[in-house]
Amino acid sequence: MKKRIVVGVIFLLLVPSLLLSSLYVAGQSSVFKASSENSEGMVSPVNFVLKWSKSVGVASNLQPLMHDVDGDGIMEIFLIGTTDGTISGPARLVCLKGDTGALVYQKNIDSGTGGGMHRTLVIADAFNDGRYQVFFSANGYGTDMRCIWATNGTMLWHTTLAGSQYHVFSVADTDRTGSPYVYVVQSGDANPPVQGRVSKLWATNGSIKSQSRGYEYHCSNGGITIGDANQDGTDEIYVTDRSGRQSNGFIARGLHCFNDDLQLLWNNSVPCSSFNAILADVIPGNNQLEIVLGYQGPNGVEQSGIRVIYANGTTVPGKSASDLDLSVHDQPALADVDKDGHLEFFTCMGTNMKAWDLTSWSLDKNFGFVSYCPPVIANVLGDSEKEIVSPSGSGLRVFDSSYSLVDSLSTPVTTVIVQDIDDDGYNEIITHEHTGSSYYIKAYDTPAVALMPLANTRTPFYGDMRQNAETPASEYNVPPIADFTLVITEKTVVFDASKSCDADGVIIAWLWEYGDGTQGAGETTTHTYHSSGAYTVMLCVRDDSGNEDHITREITIEKDPVFLPAIVVGRIHHFVSHHDSITFDAEKIVVIMFAPLRYEIISGEQVTLTKNWRGVVVEDQYLFTLCQIRT
Repeated sequence: MKKRIVVGVIFLLLVPSLLLSSLYVAGQSSVFKASSENSEGMVSPVNFVLKWSKSVGVASNLQPLMHDVDGDGIMEIFLIGTTDGTISGPARLVCLKGDTGALVYQKNIDSGTGGGMHRTLVIADAFNDGRYQVFFSANGYGTDMRCIWATNGTMLWHTTLAGSQYHVFSVADTDRTGSPYVYVVQSGDANPPVQGRVSKLWATNGSIKSQSRGYEYHCSNGGITIGDANQDGTDEIYVTDRSGRQSNGFIARGLHCFNDDLQLLWNNSVPCSSFNAILADVIPGNNQLEIVLGYQGPNGVEQSGIRVIYANGTTVPGKSASDLDLSVHDQPALADVDKDGHLEFFTCMGTNMKAWDLTSWSLDKNFGFVSYCPPVIANVLGDSEKEIVSPSGSGLRVFDSSYSLVDSLSTPVTTVIVQDIDDDGYNEIITHEHTGSSYYIKAYDTPAVALMPLANTRTPFYGDMRQNAETPASEYNVPPIADFTLVITEKTVVFDASKSCDADGVIIAWLWEYGDGTQGAGETTTHTYHSSGAYTVMLCVRDDSGNEDHITREITIEKDPVFLPAIVVGRIHHFVSHHDSITFDAEKIVVIMFAPLRYEIISGEQVTLTKNWRGVVVEDQYLFTLCQIRT
């Protein structure tokens, strides 16, 4: 059973699935064969074909993002980082074409004074008109928020905000108008004195709409999630303070929850890491999502800990500990990979990657290799199962649902993302790799079919969209799609919902509202209306994850037909006999009716008679007497 999970609108955690296509680099195939384990605990690659490789000259600790911003069906890939491989080096944004890796444009951001490898990047449609923009922070640790046109890199707006540390942000349509806002966390500092706060900007021009009251933050490269944990129909803003940075007058206040106009709803001072809070269904049956945090120790030392918080801000009993021997810093992955009905928390930070079971509250797996960046959960093997795709300095590793190593690449991989970037219907693995001081983005074909609709890779920690807000999920769950056909026979209608589908599960319920105050259930159903008129029919489908979709359709029930006595003479075509009537197309006929006596010439129309007609038929000349004709 899939679990509902929502991660902050800033990083990557899951993807859809795609398939293998043979493509070549420099005219030569890079297909990996065999599957033997080597001395470093890797296996020789089996399923991945190098599609293309592009030297980008940009180092980043964050995954590239991708979306089809120019509408040609091929995704563009965006990466922001530093050009010298240091955290404080000059920053650059690059845009590549997804099918070939060709450079679309590159844009130097600033000369660099810090934070360049941790800069947040988001792709969004500020004007809700199909034209996409790229949002990012600039000038060192992010005193400047910028927005450029995604197709060519030209500036749309920039806004200077106070704050000496990283600006992390999310772009979300929290009021459901179709136009998003930019929610920016401005980190505080004591020297020079800068008061931290959260600001809400208009995405169209960067002007400030509202701000929180002054609180001091240190959010590093995570820290903001937007979603509806308490399921009240409105989004909340969840901001985490990095508890490890308490020097220089920092006051780490733990987890904050704001409404969409940045009024503080509650605060839990539990120590936590700087990554985005994860909203997940950890405690089934309460019709709410819980908030999952990691704990980051004092003075930047990554210590072990996971915290699970209820939607009202209180800590879940028995689900909060700081002695779990886990390293938690960058965004963890959360998914039920082993299909035991429990969510596992996948994390690492320059240590062995581990999986922690949030239900049994125990270590599920120590994978036994060192990685800095937590894995992606995606289908890359073509088996319709979720795999664990983990980057590391010793190469990319892929584990199946039994946690067995099943595939790998030996090139050092900094980050990884999975998406159908070339519209071939199959997933590609997109890696950010480095060899010495050279940095590359590479694309590998996989044999995994892409889920439809595709995962949202416009925001870091991406996934699907809930309630029209940009609230990505670490376990991508495709909602069902409702659709139906119908056949009307007088006042009886047969409804068929077999066209409804669920890409990553099954539909378990079909609920109908017929528009006349009655309801029905089932994939196919028959309903008889008592009166003629227009009716609005609604179908609601529910999948095995509890997600729903609905569709409405207008139908018209005609009045009962009236048949009058008549004499019909003329030429007809396409004679068809039905259960209680006949129909034909009138090439040219004369209709004589009685009471009152009148006649009519009809051509080019379909005519219906009752079956008790009497007459003479000679080839296609028909003479009907004593007919009952439908008027």
